Amino acid sequence: MSKAVLITGFEPFNQFRVNSSWEGCRLVGKRMPAHVIARRLPVDHLAAREKLIRCLARHRPAICLCTGLTSSATFHIERVARKPVQFHGIRGPRVLKGAWPWDEMAEQLRKAKCPAVVSNNAGQYVCESTYWTLLAFRQQFGYPVYAGFLHVPPLSAVVTVEMIAKAAGCIIRARLEDASDATHPKGRNPGLGPTTASTRRAPHRSARG
Repeated sequence: MSKAVLITGFEPFNQFRVNSSWEGCRLVGKRMPAHVIARRLPVDHLAAREKLIRCLARHRPAICLCTGLTSSATFHIERVARKPVQFHGIRGPRVLKGAWPWDEMAEQLRKAKCPAVVSNNAGQYVCESTYWTLLAFRQQFGYPVYAGFLHVPPLSAVVTVEMIAKAAGCIIRARLEDASDATHPKGRNPGLGPTTASTRRAPHRSARG
């Protein structure tokens, strides 16, 4: 396992001619080339799964933050992933928990002035199937140590690429500051602690990528 950070976003889809998740990730990758590998995933359950697994196997990151687009104007910290029906032939648990210090992620979003809620419903679309793929890979191979998913709003007069990149960059930098812990899987369990962020359930989001 390396000390690399893998961050992913999605390609444009449906009415979203620009996918804010990828635009934010791309900018983070440009600004942090020594640490961050940014990759764009297709909006297709199996194709996204295959590309993510290739990236994980090739780069062996200690940290992986996947991002996707929500139609909401609020950032969503996704704590769990449910196995999609499209993966019925793939072995794995029905539900997997993310592995991240959720309090820390929420705090970094507050610092970046990004409105955020904690969610236990990643949408049952390609975003959630990709998150499940990440967590199933981690369960099987023991890395990345930190694995999480962040839904980001579409671009608007309020939400800019700079805002999304700042949010993701803050989240990653906070984990890199604790890099010695991230390279020791037998250290503290990153997925257990409670979060002091808003714990209200996120509303159903129909558009994701």
